[in-house]
Amino acid sequence: MDTAAALVSSLPLPLTMDATSLFQWVVLLAAIAITFLHVARSRQAAPTLKGRLKRRMSTLGWATKESETDSNRSIPLTITVLDGIVARETLVAHFQERMSSDKAFFYRFISRVEDGNFVVDPTFDADHHFVEHVLVDNETPHDVAESLANKELDPSLPLWAITVLHQNDQTWLVWRIHHCIGDGASLALALFKLSDATEMPALPTVAAPTTKPPRTPFYVVLASILWSTFLYVRKFANMVLFPEPRTVLKQTGHTHKRLGYTLAFSIADTKAVGKHFKATLNDVLVSCIAGALRKTIEAESNAPVTPSLSLRAAIPVNMRGLRAIDATSNDFSSLIVDLPIGEANPSTRMTLVARRLAEAKFSLEKNFTRLVSLFIMNLPRDLMRHGVHWSASNVSIAITNVRGPPMDIFFCSKRVSASYAFVPPPPSVNVGVAITSWGASLGVTVLMDTSIKQTPTAFIAGIEAEFQALRASLKLD
Repeated sequence: MDTAAALVSSLPLPLTMDATSLFQWVVLLAAIAITFLHVARSRQAAPTLKGRLKRRMSTLGWATKESETDSNRSIPLTITVLDGIVARETLVAHFQERMSSDKAFFYRFISRVEDGNFVVDPTFDADHHFVEHVLVDNETPHDVAESLANKELDPSLPLWAITVLHQNDQTWLVWRIHHCIGDGASLALALFKLSDATEMPALPTVAAPTTKPPRTPFYVVLASILWSTFLYVRKFANMVLFPEPRTVLKQTGHTHKRLGYTLAFSIADTKAVGKHFKATLNDVLVSCIAGALRKTIEAESNAPVTPSLSLRAAIPVNMRGLRAIDATSNDFSSLIVDLPIGEANPSTRMTLVARRLAEAKFSLEKNFTRLVSLFIMNLPRDLMRHGVHWSASNVSIAITNVRGPPMDIFFCSKRVSASYAFVPPPPSVNVGVAITSWGASLGVTVLMDTSIKQTPTAFIAGIEAEFQALRASLKLD
């Protein structure tokens, strides 16, 4: 670290430093520390990979692979339903052609993971990644999907697999793609690129201002940094001083998971509720999820919930902004939001949730979390695992948002009628919920550990009941 110290001391600090410059210096120092840690970690790579086409795993991707546990493997699962029958062989040929035509984007799909590197598989064949399952007796595609949730992938192959099922003139695809290949945003784009689409959806654009916007005043920038720092330090201190309550949601997890999903929510009604509370559509559903957690705890413990009970939710945030995604990768941070589980009144809970989400979203929390996460994930492997597991031990639920494409998509000329993506919760977290939109439909998917007796179906019913209670309180009919 002597080199780093000498470098920093040789840089001239301006005598009059504004808040923006101060923040940039803090980021620079953090970047230098992270770079040194990253170099140290890269030296852990085995020398046996010399001369082979490889790419070092990103810090986030490496951490998702190395910190997973048997009960919480970092393998997102997606169920896609096609209208019509598509043979396994047809799908294999289609995927092989698509991946071969864009090897830069699908680099991680055609590479094995070895010693912290993605190593191109010269014998890659999509045929090795497709399994056709024939349903027997009263077996359903849902049963098969549940049996595959959290199931380990073959480490001798690139870390993804698709199970093909046929039922009632429909083809079901159960995708399992390891998180180290990409996060939700890039995997959603991968699904689109693997479809029949020939043109990518246009990125949202922001109109150029007609006049140069005024420079943000010094005191506004300083106030934003100080306020965000205060919020983050307070939140971090609370995690240290007040560990996550050990409710029925934080029991020791199992390897088997259960799945639930629905696309039956009304977008118009949800927006109407949100408008009343000055909240977004996602805010409304997060509040309803908090209400469902309350019902689950009451049902499991056969006792009322303490009015002061608050549980933390981890909410991933895409850090790319409007930047195009050139390849599958991991580029995300997260927000930690306290859900007021002890609040019995749905309207009061909605107000609290909307305020806390706004506080997190409009502060610099995601940037601070990103820096802290990169620092932890660049530590030596064992220390990194301890850091990730400690962070996850202070969370009871993972909640994400999954948006479908803005138009119909097809695979092998068959329309996708529905798609359900499930969020794999981090170690020691037993519930993952994805707020899902597909076309004009809105709903949720639930991945739940079997340590919780309540079923995902009952949990979804709890979300719907909370929403109806909110709706009734506003007399929208």
